Amino acid sequence: MTTNFATITEISGQRISREQLMRTCHRYHWALQFANGKDVLEVACGSAQGLELLATRAKSIRAGDISDEVLQEARTTYGDRFDLQRFPAEKLPFTAQSFDVLILFEAIYYLNSEAFMKEARRVLRPSGQLLLISANCALFDFIPSPYATRYFNSSELA
Repeated sequence: MTTNFATITEISGQRISREQLMRTCHRYHWALQFANGKDVLEVACGSAQGLELLATRAKSIRAGDISDEVLQEARTTYGDRFDLQRFPAEKLPFTAQSFDVLILFEAIYYLNSEAFMKEARRVLRPSGQLLLISANCALFDFIPSPYATRYFNSSELA
């Protein structure tokens, strides 16, 4: 099966619910406290809707996604303001200890989580932080993504 993430990713110009907007705003505002003066990498950035906000505080910001189509949306929005690359989360094209903060929002369930965590440890500096947000599969109205490989509950993530 070919995975077309553009069919499930929020893309600029699409209608979204107020709840989706609030969730997105909340998570990036939360991340700001960790980004201040830091080198930040967002993995599985999608259309990169949070980069503009993060750039107001981060020392540097880089981002990437596995989907060329979704990254094109980000490039259309930002031009060459940000370093946007295509890469798999499980094989990050960066040297060891390159970042202070690594962000992964709503994507762990698509990945080989063990390989991703190994890469996160490799590219983060010794005092680096991983900011991870995932869907709550225990909610009564939870609808799984057709491309998800595994959802983690809170104790499994811990």
